[in-house]
Amino acid sequence: MEGGYKNKGNSFWNPRWEAWARNLCSDQGKIVVKVDVKNAKDKTWHLTGSGKREDSGYGRVRGVYYCKDLSDRDTRFDATPDLVLTPSSLSVSEGGSGSYTVALAGPPSAAVTVTISSGSGVTLDTDADTNGNQNTLSFPTVNWNTPQTVVVRSEQDDDAVDETVTLSHRASGGDYGSVTADLSVTVRDDETAALLLTPSSLTVSEGGSGSYTVALASQPTDTVTVTISSGSGVVTRDTDPVSNGNQNSLTFSTQTGAHHRQCRWEVGRMMTRSMTP
Repeated sequence: MEGGYKNKGNSFWNPRWEAWARNLCSDQGKIVVKVDVKNAKDKTWHLTGSGKREDSGYGRVRGVYYCKDLSDRDTRFDATPDLVLTPSSLSVSEGGSGSYTVALAGPPSAAVTVTISSGSGVTLDTDADTNGNQNTLSFPTVNWNTPQTVVVRSEQDDDAVDETVTLSHRASGGDYGSVTADLSVTVRDDETAALLLTPSSLTVSEGGSGSYTVALASQPTDTVTVTISSGSGVVTRDTDPVSNGNQNSLTFSTQTGAHHRQCRWEVGRMMTRSMTP
C-alpha cells in the first residue's frame, strides 16, 4: 500500500484536506482504507488489485489508515511534519493586540515544543494564565492536533510609519526537530504626519509683532524642513532671530539634541511675525 494526505489552507473557517491511497499488491485481495477526518464523517475506501482512490473535503485529516479489517488499524500514513499557522499573517493596530493559532500538521513521535521569537515593536504571549510573556508552546502526543493560541501585542512609538515584524517559530522534539515557520505581523500606525501651529491664529498691532510655534505631530524618518511664506507688504517673518536678516525656514531633526538651526521634532520652534506700518 501507499498513500498520504495533506491539510490545506490556514483559514480557521475554511480548512480543506486531500487524501489518497493505492493498493500496490493484487495478491493481497481487498484492502480497506479509512480517512480519519476531525469533527466530520470519515471516508472509507475498499481497494482491490492496483486500485487507487483520492478525495478532498472540508475539515482536517488526523490520519489515513489501511488494513484488511477496520477493527485492526495496523498501519497509518502520516503527514509531513509541518507547523500550521492560522491565519498565515496578522495585522494589528499600534498599541493594540491580535492573535493566531499554531498546530501540528500530523501526529508527532514524541512531545513537541515550539519556541517563538519576535523582532522589536511587538511582544507575544503563549500562555495567558501564567504571569509574564511566555514564548513556548507544548504539544503532547495525546492531543497534538489541538491548535494553541498566541497573543501578539504591538508597542506604541512616535513615528507615523506602518511597520512589519516577523515572528519566527522553531519546533523541537519528536520528528519535528527541523521544522520552522514564519508569520508576518503588520503594525498599523496611529500617528499622522502633520504640522502643529500654536496658537492656530495670531493677532498683532500695526507696527508691532507677535509669535507662534511650529512643531511636528510625529517623529520623522529624516530631517524635515518647513518653509514659510506670507503676503507681500503686509507682514515680515523671521524663523531665526540669531541670524542676520529675516529667515523663512525651520529645520527639525530626528535627534534629541541639535544647535539653534536644527530642533528636536517634538519641540515647537518660534516664528515671529511683524506687521508693516
